[in-house]
Amino acid sequence: MNLLPVRLWIAVAACALASSPGRSQEQPAPPAEPALPEAPEIDPTRPLAPLPDLEVEFPNAGQRPTGVRPADAERDVQVDLRYRVEVTGLDAVGLQGRFRELSALEKGGAIDNLAQLNRRAREDAVLIDRLLRAEGYYGGRIDTDVTPAEAEGDRAVVALKVDPGARYTFDAIEVATPPSAPRDLIQDTLGLKVGDAIDAVEVQTAEDRVRVRLPELGYPFAVVGDREIAIDHETRTGSYRLPVVAGQQARVGDIR
Repeated sequence: MNLLPVRLWIAVAACALASSPGRSQEQPAPPAEPALPEAPEIDPTRPLAPLPDLEVEFPNAGQRPTGVRPADAERDVQVDLRYRVEVTGLDAVGLQGRFRELSALEKGGAIDNLAQLNRRAREDAVLIDRLLRAEGYYGGRIDTDVTPAEAEGDRAVVALKVDPGARYTFDAIEVATPPSAPRDLIQDTLGLKVGDAIDAVEVQTAEDRVRVRLPELGYPFAVVGDREIAIDHETRTGSYRLPVVAGQQARVGDIR
């Protein structure tokens, strides 16, 4: 029997199995990644490159809205809008002088349009309302009217018409203290009575009297709290409540 062809066939088959990709024991090496270029060094002191010019023109470029004054490069253009103020109704309650001292219309500087004038008029209307309430006129009404100048060189007119209304009064006075406190003494020192006008200055003065008088009578740690005033617009009255903690009365100890 000739064994040479058989051996030759076996050798060829073994070589074919060894070179088969599905049965190879060694995996092919992955392809090498390309090397990245080195980043250039950045100089922090070097200025940035200029931005490219925009090709799209901005809408309405170079145009000015209707009614807008052109800028004057040589001087600051400002129109001094002149006006006069007419106030009625404050003389009757004695507040005309106080209003003149605090008025934005009276003390304000030059303006160049009616919008600023209207704003000052509104500020003065709020001021008048505060002045009226301080005097006890909680139902006052203020009408504001701004009339532009009719011709060149004329003055605009700001009219403030004030109706103070009725002056509100106290219908109840209460001093809230502990039972051991000298309530009658505090009320007498306070001095406010039912039927008095709700006057802010008078109320503040009365409370300051209590703050001073209690330490003089031996209550050095007395505390006068925050007042409470409830307004009734139907009856045009207000109730007043003042919390006071007199503390323990101090007495003189040993004298040496």
